[in-house]
Amino acid sequence: MISFSTPKSIKELSLLRKRFARIVYFDDSAAVSYIMFNIIDYVDQYWVRGLLSDPNSYRNPLYGGRTYTNYYHNNYSVVDHFPTISPTCSNFPDDKIKIAWNIGAGGFPFSSSHFFSIYHGYIKKFSCILSMASAIPLVSQILWRYYSLMI
Repeated sequence: MISFSTPKSIKELSLLRKRFARIVYFDDSAAVSYIMFNIIDYVDQYWVRGLLSDPNSYRNPLYGGRTYTNYYHNNYSVVDHFPTISPTCSNFPDDKIKIAWNIGAGGFPFSSSHFFSIYHGYIKKFSCILSMASAIPLVSQILWRYYSLMI
């Protein structure tokens, strides 16, 4: 069974807490169903795309981390090879969790004079196409070079 625990994220957030007085986490996952409750204590605010209509819904785990996967698991006995269960929360932290509807995050150009920034739009589209062939060593190296420059 796969869980949504993130020990690496918790370690990084702990290190950030030593350097910064305020930490705001933007969860850019596509799912509305689950929240990483295990990092709530390490951040001042946790922004998500959306929330379930009833905060009490977060008290129960969701098979697959989504309401629809939980539905199919419970009603049709659908079982994954590597099942995941969403984290739960007995006391929903209203004060920390905020809605950032239509949140957008991604790689952005970094220098107006740099080659990758000038052709950012084209390179971004091309890298998406190349990612389908990332098993090829040369393609993999090109993609990692691009990603490391973006970071």
